[in-house]
Amino acid sequence: SGGDEPDGSGKFITAFFRNAAIKDGVTEIGSYSFYSNSKIVELTLNEELEIINTCAFNNCTLLNKINFSSISKLHTINNGAFNNCDQLVRVSIPSSVTKLGATAFGGCNNLKELYIPSSVVSFGNELIGGSTNCVITTSSDNLDTLKEICVLLGIKKYTPVFSLFST
Repeated sequence: SGGDEPDGSGKFITAFFRNAAIKDGVTEIGSYSFYSNSKIVELTLNEELEIINTCAFNNCTLLNKINFSSISKLHTINNGAFNNCDQLVRVSIPSSVTKLGATAFGGCNNLKELYIPSSVVSFGNELIGGSTNCVITTSSDNLDTLKEICVLLGIKKYTPVFSLFST
């Protein structure tokens, strides 16, 4: 059987067999809403979602996949939103996002690839702090953002990686 969010109201999320989906109509996920949830493995975000607040999914240690809507309205992923989600390996931020908060993906020790679109114009310190093997990828028109992120993370040498195929 499935379950609802930690408070049991079912207002924001429905989870079945460790797959969770943010319900249609939800535009914002509150701070610490799913903090330390040990059941969510795969998360699907609806197209109406606009903001993921501070530490909303922090320490969801089994979360390994985030499905963003292809027509997402998400514009803000706040501080620590997915901090310490150790099982995340690859995350591709949708092109609607303009802000990534500090440590949004910090402490995601198995994160290997983070795609940041050119729409992101604001990002916090330690965006991927602790994710020492992570490769940040971006579009070819977004090199300045890549440079800024590397400076914030203390990376002195980096090599931009571009896909030969457009997505």
